Amino acid sequence: KLGSFLKLVQTDLVVIDDVMKKIGTNSVYIFCLSEDWILNLLAAILVIIQLSAFNFFFSASKFKADVDSDWRYTYECPMDELLCTQDISRKYGPMLITMFIIIIFTGRDFLAGSWIIIFCSRLQNGVKKFRILVVGAVLILISFFSLLISIYYIFITTTKTTEVLVSSVLILFINTLDEEVFG
Repeated sequence: KLGSFLKLVQTDLVVIDDVMKKIGTNSVYIFCLSEDWILNLLAAILVIIQLSAFNFFFSASKFKADVDSDWRYTYECPMDELLCTQDISRKYGPMLITMFIIIIFTGRDFLAGSWIIIFCSRLQNGVKKFRILVVGAVLILISFFSLLISIYYIFITTTKTTEVLVSSVLILFINTLDEEVFG
């Protein structure tokens, strides 16, 4: 597989099928390459849904003294005692493993978007290069936003190993919504 990939990088001309393979034939982002406005609208709606969901996670992790915040406090104040104690039992091992898994999941789309942008300049004449450039940029944006929001949200809001895992699964599900449309 690596040999065929290196051969593709070395050639002067890239065809649209190569770009579609990088996007992923099971991703809704290939709809952006269509001339049909309904398919373009479906892809745009999915991008808006993903960005909105990531925004919900981001706004829930801001420090606010209200009920809407998911911020986790490490201090516990028992009702029958005057002194509060800090729970410092946070384990960073599961968090590092989870971050590695998130980087693997988001890295695929990030690299695919990067290669799409690189291949965009080598496409044959007649292909809508700007549209392909936008698809690559959207893939990079969604992946980067997913990575940053997941790290920020998980670090700010979790204190237990199971909370780390549940939060990461939810965020990774949102990141893979583009593949779930065909499911």
